[in-house]
Amino acid sequence: MNIILIGKNKAFIDEFCTMPEINSVIIIECKKVYNNLEEYEIDLNHKLIYCDYVNNDRFLEEIIPYIATSKIDGVIPGFEYSVPAANELAEYLCLPCVGKKGASIFSNKIKFREFSKNTNLNHPKFIKIKSIIDLNTFFDGKKIILKPSNRQASIGLYIISSKDELKEAFTDALIMKNEKTVDEDRLEWEYMAEEFLSGYEMSSEYLVKDGKIVFKNITYKEGIDNQECIEIAHHIPAIKNVEVEKEMYNQINKLIEKANIGTTVLHAEWKVEKNIPVLIECAARMPGDYISNGISSSYNFNFRRAYINLMIDVPFEINKIFQRYTIIQFFYTEKIGILAEVENLNLMHEHKEYILSYKVTKEIGAFVKPPDSSWDRLGYFIIKSERYKDLLFKRDYLLNNIKFSIV
Repeated sequence: MNIILIGKNKAFIDEFCTMPEINSVIIIECKKVYNNLEEYEIDLNHKLIYCDYVNNDRFLEEIIPYIATSKIDGVIPGFEYSVPAANELAEYLCLPCVGKKGASIFSNKIKFREFSKNTNLNHPKFIKIKSIIDLNTFFDGKKIILKPSNRQASIGLYIISSKDELKEAFTDALIMKNEKTVDEDRLEWEYMAEEFLSGYEMSSEYLVKDGKIVFKNITYKEGIDNQECIEIAHHIPAIKNVEVEKEMYNQINKLIEKANIGTTVLHAEWKVEKNIPVLIECAARMPGDYISNGISSSYNFNFRRAYINLMIDVPFEINKIFQRYTIIQFFYTEKIGILAEVENLNLMHEHKEYILSYKVTKEIGAFVKPPDSSWDRLGYFIIKSERYKDLLFKRDYLLNNIKFSIV
């Protein structure tokens, strides 16, 4: 089988290389982005096509000549920014895809808010921001969030608690925040403000085939104090709350129906207040932050591979009942300085029966600071256990004993 991957995503490429049914992959990537990504060997027959796919009205016209003679079995978006192009190409080739409406609303937060409002989904109050006047008008003395409508990983997001913070947040939001996975020149900058919801944060992940949910998971999330939109832990699965889970399921099914969702993976984010889940965001791509690894661990099947098979219309097996608990935990610092040393990292080896993987993502000598976005975190570890209390104890032990020395 032959797959097109839009966006050079290493996790997908690594998975393709382990699947005997995959014969080749065609990778479509913007040349500017490709040059920013790390180089690595691809142990699979592959071809690279340079093409801009973000906000490119001529995408199909430019890409079809390269693939006209190839038999393609599936099209997969590698990143959030490639969802619209992947859907457009898959529709053209009559292959499984999320659908035009979903591809549009899931890649733009303002469009998603407007859709949620029009279909009576639980959502925060919001406004499109065109000027500082709009922001001043929306702020009524209660905490709000200012963010771009088309960015990922908490980039450009500001929590505003007082009127004195409005001007600085708005001015700083206009400063470009560079990312590896998108050509900034292709983005059209839009901003929105929304009410800040207290309560706790959760996400839910789904595999959807022809408009029907075939797998679901709910993840409990932890955020940084006073900047909770930056996540520092994911607990999979979340401890069961029947009332909340039922309402989430009803809301997502309504979304799938009203948006004419076809075949895809969905990753939705929620705030829960007084047992009422409010839908914050939804994306038609694999969840980030190693959540897919956590799902694979907890449910005892390869979540990413199941999604690939879903998109190439190949039968796959899943487990709908979890087998164990998994936590993805991130390191971060509250200090500004230079990373001098990481102490007691050997504990990861000493407790390897719990550890699935770990990585320090900042090099010794790197400048580090309290996170403004997910990219500023220092590393992570993934641990598992059949008993949730044991898992929490082990997590806390590792956090308390692995030290990042910053000078």
